[in-house]
Amino acid sequence: KAFYSMDGVSGHAGLFANASDLAKLAQVMLNDGGYGNNKFFNKNTIEEFTKRKSSSPTWGLGWWRQGDNGRVWYFGTQASSNTYGHQGWTGTLTVIDPESNLVVVLLTNKINSPVIDNTKNANTFFGNKFTTATLGTIPTLVYESIEHGNKEAIDANLKTMVTEKLKLYNPSNYQGEAVLKAAYSVVDTMVTRAEERKVKSTIDYAYEAIEEISKVDTDKTIINELKARVDSIKAIDEAERDLSNISTEKLSEVPDADWQADISFPDCLNRVDDTLIVNNMYTFNGYENQGKLYIKAEPGVTSARIFINGFEMDTSEICNNSGSTFVVDYSKVANNGRNTIQVTNIEPNNTAIKGGISVKIPYPEVIEGSADSVGMNQNTLDLIDTLINNDVKYGFTSAQLAVIKDGVMVKNSAYGKTNSYNQDGTPKTDSSDVTTETLYDIASNTKMYSTNYAIQKLVSDGTISISDKITKFFPEFVDGENDPIKG
Repeated sequence: KAFYSMDGVSGHAGLFANASDLAKLAQVMLNDGGYGNNKFFNKNTIEEFTKRKSSSPTWGLGWWRQGDNGRVWYFGTQASSNTYGHQGWTGTLTVIDPESNLVVVLLTNKINSPVIDNTKNANTFFGNKFTTATLGTIPTLVYESIEHGNKEAIDANLKTMVTEKLKLYNPSNYQGEAVLKAAYSVVDTMVTRAEERKVKSTIDYAYEAIEEISKVDTDKTIINELKARVDSIKAIDEAERDLSNISTEKLSEVPDADWQADISFPDCLNRVDDTLIVNNMYTFNGYENQGKLYIKAEPGVTSARIFINGFEMDTSEICNNSGSTFVVDYSKVANNGRNTIQVTNIEPNNTAIKGGISVKIPYPEVIEGSADSVGMNQNTLDLIDTLINNDVKYGFTSAQLAVIKDGVMVKNSAYGKTNSYNQDGTPKTDSSDVTTETLYDIASNTKMYSTNYAIQKLVSDGTISISDKITKFFPEFVDGENDPIKG
């Protein structure tokens, strides 16, 4: 069901619908263009519209894309790079993630609230300041429900969201009251969480959240109500935290490297974003059974909680040795594909702490391993050996085969002789065996590994543009009269 406004003209804005119907309509994109007994468009068309369409990876044709973490405040921190969707001014959001087979539709009418001060800004509404209205927190929590079930990580992030929200509060600013109301909402959520969890650590977070907001609000009515709710909670036993899955080692110096990410917390976006939750999390690429990163606590930091893929690590040595860098081995908890680090509860939590915890993340490397370790069938790989060796037996020349799955080199094999035939075509029997170090003429694969890689490097460094014409580099080049592409 969808209802037209504006006399049926709704190409840009103006369509009315509900979340469930829109979610089903979005599912069509994950169904390769069909739904039930109906087909609306084909898979190739979907790919054409949703792939990047400019130098920015965050744009498709009519779609927003996550790209290189370019829409985290809308799509969430864990959304894949191929996630697409859109946001609407009234407070609406659609997230379609083909890698997770996930659709999230959030509809609000946040602008159906009072303008805070139309003499300052006629488009700043009271509803804009609430966490739901900032959109990105909701899909991030949806991903959290998929990626892991670590309740302590959620608690820690929720408490830090209170701190982040209060950073935005300025009582002398015309938006102050709205921000304070939104902060109370987050504190209330922390209290509700404590009522549900009933464990001491969450209860302590609730008390701390109440204490934080009480420092900025003189009206204690709501504060006393919230505190009374926490006081009435009967705490239950809490399991001891397991910090053994992630290990750390102090380094004498930081490796000189190009990093996949070089970020700092709090506020890894380099600002206090009112999406709140995205200030404390960062998603990066990795593989199972491997993974290291580098963490340093800046002077002044006394404690912090750090989770990788929902598993908490011991930060005591890092915080007790501020200014020193530690290599962190998270290989036991690493995922194939997207991995998420969460840094929260940095103490002291005042606004003077800038870049309290720095994190440097290297790129994955290839490690040696078995086929079984990545879920592959070794017997089928052995069949490949049999097939190639029999080809060699009956006259084929030689071959090498390398297979990497999920960052693991599961096969690196060589077959045959370096030179199988004499110039007259007779078999040559005295040649050395091919090894995994033997060099091959890779023919047109050179186009990828030499030409493409070189051009990609130059484009990435900004030395050239992909839209540059040939004549920029070869002025003497002249187009042919019938050339379809002029350069």
